[in-house]
This record gives sequence, structure tokens and C-alpha cells, in this order.
Amino acid sequence: MKYSVVGLVLIVFSAFLHTLERIAARICSYMSAIGQQGGFDTRPTYPSITDNIFVLAFLVGGLILLFISLLQKKSTKPKL
Repeated sequence: MKYSVVGLVLIVFSAFLHTLERIAARICSYMSAIGQQGGFDTRPTYPSITDNIFVLAFLVGGLILLFISLLQKKSTKPKL
């Protein structure tokens, strides 16, 4: 496979994992509010992009592969 395709897949997978974490945070905040009465705070605390090492690693890896692909395209481009 080409570096650009693999890089793009890694970036999309990183975004997918981050979205799943945010969905899980929202579900957990609602689950903890079930049965509570009064002024319980139901605002979820969303995870940062640096909280999960896999999200950050896939994102950085994807960006590096896209950069390598860009460098390879520049070096193979014919000069006029």
C-alpha cells in the first residue's frame, strides 16, 4: 500500500477512537446520574486527545506517513 493511504487510514482510526471515548464519557455521566436527586452535575468530563496513547500514536504516525508520501511525490516529480 502507499504511504498516503496508510497515513489517512491511521488518522481516520485515531479520530474514530477519540469519538468512541467521548461517547463512552457521555454514557458514563448519564449512568452515574440515574437515581440521583437534586443538583447532580450531569456534564461529562471529556477526555483530552493526549489521554489515550493510542489516539496520539495513530495520529502522529498517520501525519508522518502523509509527510513521507508528500516528500516522495516531490522527489519523483519531473522538472521542467
